[in-house]
Amino acid sequence: MSENGITTFPMAPVRGDDRGAISRKATEARVAAEEGRQAAEEAARDAAALRGKVLLRERETRLTIDEASGVIQAEIYDAGTKRLVVQIPDDQWLRLSAAMREFAARAFVDKSV
Repeated sequence: MSENGITTFPMAPVRGDDRGAISRKATEARVAAEEGRQAAEEAARDAAALRGKVLLRERETRLTIDEASGVIQAEIYDAGTKRLVVQIPDDQWLRLSAAMREFAARAFVDKSV
């Protein structure tokens, strides 16, 4: 059947005794979904805690001061390979920051004096 552009399909009527079984199944499904959600959250918390412990043990942190900007930069190295993993803030940010400071110093000078 089609009414107002909506197609409907005939369904068998639900008997009174089937409604209780359907309700129980729906309740069981909701409970199972909630238990699954809680288990997933717990697993995510455990994984985050473990990841944090592993990262702390396998990394070395060095703090340096960027001479051009005076900004403190954290450098994280892999303890095993001594390879640089990440810089915070990274060199690109420091260069951009320096360029913006230089531009601002030139652009906003009062030349009328």
